Amino acid sequence: MKKFAIVCLAVFTFASATYALPRTGFVGYTDGGLGLFMDGGDFTARVTYQSHSEMNAKLAKLGFAANWRFVRENASALFIGVGYSSNTGNDAGVEYDKNSSFSVRLGAERSLTQNLLFTAELDVYSSALFNLKGARDSKETNLFNAGRMGLVYFF
Repeated sequence: MKKFAIVCLAVFTFASATYALPRTGFVGYTDGGLGLFMDGGDFTARVTYQSHSEMNAKLAKLGFAANWRFVRENASALFIGVGYSSNTGNDAGVEYDKNSSFSVRLGAERSLTQNLLFTAELDVYSSALFNLKGARDSKETNLFNAGRMGLVYFF
């Protein structure tokens, strides 16, 4: 998980440095926690982190997503993108070793103000791999099964 976080941060930093005048900001998603968001005009990228703790559970989720805008009109845009997330932790005595998911996303964005962006996306295709310690690995594939909304505040 730590290597994945370092790689995501390196990709985010490299993309920020090589692309002319990207806008960066904070992002919050309904299912992905908080993180950093970069808007490069025709593409967007984000890195998010989410943590959950209870009496019997401690879970962490690190996510990365990249989107390409294929329709832009004034303050609105449609995009297609990919997302990857990695989950670790334990819940009620079950330890999650290396759970990961990959998704292809379709979504829309709307600028509310100069520094505020609303985004909504739908997972058209998703594939998840569950590695539980002491149990068999399992794989799950879904079509149109998840969606999320987010709000970005640009610096």
